[in-house]
Amino acid sequence: MSSPETWTLKGFCNHFRFVHAKMHDHAFAWVLGAGASRASGIPTGGELVDTWLRELHQRMDTSAQIFEKWATEKSLEIDGFTIADAATFYSQIYERRFRNHPDEGYAYLEELMAGKDPSPGYSILAKAMENTRHRLVVTTNFDNLVADALSVYTDAFPFVVGHEALTGFVRAAMRRPLVCKIHRDLLLGPKSDPRSLKRLHETWAGALRALFAHYTPVFIGYGGNDDSLMDLLESLDQGDIKGQLIWCYYEKSTPSRRIVELVAHHKGALVPVPDFDLLMILLGSALGIEPLDSVIEERAKKRAENYRERVLSLDTSGHPEVTAALSSTLERAGGWWAWDARAQREVEPGKREALYRQGLHKFPKSAELHSRFAQFLMVALGKATDAEAVWRKALEINPDDAAIYLGIAYIQLRFLRNPSSSEVYFQKALELAPEEPHVLIAYAELLGEYLGRVEEAAALFLKAITLYGNNPAGYIGYAGFMVLVRKNIDAGELHFKEAVDLAPGSPAALGALALFYAEFRGDFERSDALFNRAIGLAPKNQGLAANYAESLVVQKRFHDAKIVILRALDNGAMNFGAILVLNFLAAIVERSEGRDDSRFLGKVKAMLSEGVMRSGWRTEFLEAALPGILGREEVGVYFALLDMFRTGSMGGLGLSARWGSL
Repeated sequence: MSSPETWTLKGFCNHFRFVHAKMHDHAFAWVLGAGASRASGIPTGGELVDTWLRELHQRMDTSAQIFEKWATEKSLEIDGFTIADAATFYSQIYERRFRNHPDEGYAYLEELMAGKDPSPGYSILAKAMENTRHRLVVTTNFDNLVADALSVYTDAFPFVVGHEALTGFVRAAMRRPLVCKIHRDLLLGPKSDPRSLKRLHETWAGALRALFAHYTPVFIGYGGNDDSLMDLLESLDQGDIKGQLIWCYYEKSTPSRRIVELVAHHKGALVPVPDFDLLMILLGSALGIEPLDSVIEERAKKRAENYRERVLSLDTSGHPEVTAALSSTLERAGGWWAWDARAQREVEPGKREALYRQGLHKFPKSAELHSRFAQFLMVALGKATDAEAVWRKALEINPDDAAIYLGIAYIQLRFLRNPSSSEVYFQKALELAPEEPHVLIAYAELLGEYLGRVEEAAALFLKAITLYGNNPAGYIGYAGFMVLVRKNIDAGELHFKEAVDLAPGSPAALGALALFYAEFRGDFERSDALFNRAIGLAPKNQGLAANYAESLVVQKRFHDAKIVILRALDNGAMNFGAILVLNFLAAIVERSEGRDDSRFLGKVKAMLSEGVMRSGWRTEFLEAALPGILGREEVGVYFALLDMFRTGSMGGLGLSARWGSL
């Protein structure tokens, strides 16, 4: 039999690039052996053989022979064994080492593979499996490095076939990445003994034959030292494998005769390579995939943020023992977010501010805690100057956080009425986070409502809608833009409806459409129905309750309004801006029915004196109705308070601030 071709690494990469770009009916399968996992800290089969032999030598050699003289066919009771070819006897050495205690062998392998992170090469492999047609891995390894890499670096969820009983679900045309672990998963009785590795299970044989008829295998880190897969490959006729088989071997070694004959039989090519990681970086370059350090950093950051948000948003009201346990847990955990949690649980704005300041004294280098505090100062207390100072301190700590620039931009725009300065910070936020939909929407609001650059604003809204996916916030913001900037009520209604169609279970989408029908259509029947659906989905959302109560007050349905208000004030949530409006509306209800409004007005004035404001509240809807609700003498004090809302709040910014703050 003639020898197979041996390609250079560059030649193989060029071939790979050509097939990927030009031959769309050809897909590569990655056939991985132990060599692919070595950079991740998992020993190769040859290294394990050496370790097990030396452990056996320590146990069994009573005459203290030199290891090399002891490791013989006779001592090990393994026919044909030579120390020079020890790696090829992996299964026999494994059986000899663990033959009396198989469970010890499983535990040994579990310990070797525990806590191992995928090496950089696996990051490239994961992205290739997520974004290209080369999404099949066949492996003799027991580890979970491929699945772990897909979890860490991508949003793809693979089908991992870790036992022959699952092969009936294997298809050549899979919608998701496929990982075939032909020697089983680490936790499913992995096959390492000679009997198990002598022959491939018949269900795997059929599945692999079908897969190789559709995929071109690229062998990486596989030494061909077990008969199971090698026998199958040798049994295949020329033409049973699609495309030209590629066998990559470590450049400082020589492939076995069996491998050479197999590659020649299938008219494949041998390729000497430096190691798995370097090879994958080169192939990743051919696929347009770069090292993913920033991806893992960003994903880890978002995961941590989501985790913290979910912990802090747990509704423990009505369960004091759970509240106490959570508080105790967070106190023990320490860190900046424990202080944030303590502040979030404080019902008095002044005390919450004090807790944030204490936390910053403990953690002066926490950009996250500075940002949380600044957000509270701006949104809940309306203390623009203080909030900007805190955000600028956060910026000194972390100058690469888009959210910090966004916060300063809001203050420059909504409090200081400085659109040109605001745009500088919006642009910096967009530079750092060009694909963040909420950044795009915020910048679009500036362009559309304040700078008159309507077409630019519309383009950013549409881009945000695309990036948001199933999140209705993009449509809500765009609908507000159509209503308030373009004065196109019909188009606004269409986009509010699109938000609801996209997410019919979203309280924000339902509440936004409800508010639109009340304020711009006067269709209170539809509005009431939508508000009730939204509040049923989010009964503790005080922002929703405030908007619904406002609509009921405008309709002069004072009894219904009072029920909504009191339920919202008593539900245990702490949306200070919404609580301010709820008390304001409660005072109107009391005055309209001839009762004393001082209790609720006193709360309003106290909160205003502390700087509490309702973020983005447009007062026009209520203002237009007030003269018909209260007498001329009575309405004056309420108009005066509404003036305070306008001058102290965020300037009546509409768009998503009006509907998106639900």
